[in-house]
Amino acid sequence: GLRRYLRMALSLSRSMLGFQYRVNEVITDTKPGDIDGMSDWTPNYIADEQPHPNELPGMDIIPSAKGTWELCTSGPLKVVAGLLKHRVVSFGYVIKEDDIPGKLQVEKLREFGIPSGPLYGKLKKGESITTTSGTMIHPNDVIGPSSPGRKIVILGDTCDSTGMIDLSMEADVLVHEATNENDHYVKCVENGHSTSGMAGKFAKLIGAKKLILNHFSQRYKSSGEELKVDEESVDKLVQEAQIEFGPQVYAAEDLKSFMIPINRTT
Repeated sequence: GLRRYLRMALSLSRSMLGFQYRVNEVITDTKPGDIDGMSDWTPNYIADEQPHPNELPGMDIIPSAKGTWELCTSGPLKVVAGLLKHRVVSFGYVIKEDDIPGKLQVEKLREFGIPSGPLYGKLKKGESITTTSGTMIHPNDVIGPSSPGRKIVILGDTCDSTGMIDLSMEADVLVHEATNENDHYVKCVENGHSTSGMAGKFAKLIGAKKLILNHFSQRYKSSGEELKVDEESVDKLVQEAQIEFGPQVYAAEDLKSFMIPINRTT
């Protein structure tokens, strides 16, 4: 419904933009009534009205046979989306870096009598070469093992992330909501959200290396903020998630950055 939302908001306010825009929209057969049971309330999410003057044609991204959405399939990064369980349609996103090619093993190249220069470049590109003695050298003869690319999993609002298990396995970083603490489990799930313990369990289930919590209820103050009587901070949510997952749990903050090291193969 994003394309229609933008069209309606801009058109009803008669707003013109100083630039053009394009909406590539993830399309799903899931209707809001399928989730909340209100089948008699069926708003139209299809953008069938006149496009906004600044709008360029966009793509409709339909699910694959696996029930996932391939959002980006070219270049060094691949992006795939999967469906989560929430009060409305919600998606999780997996950003996967291509494997990093291994390094040329210079000592082996010297043993084969291959001088540095253009032939090195051909091997790096995956091309086989022939030495002056007539020996065929293949890239895997002189290039070390590749290193697995990094994987980041960013989940939207969810009270059940199991639909993302297969896509999320062995994530370097998982970003998962932790709206409330474990004592508020029932109400939290009723509202379509997750507790800190649920986030920790999912991170452990997929074998994540690091868990970053976000989407906190306003009742939880930022880490380090002075607390009044009966107030709690996000530190409590981090601690509850650590019980389920381990020490590598962090609370997201505006402008806070996290390093994701390259997975070097020795």
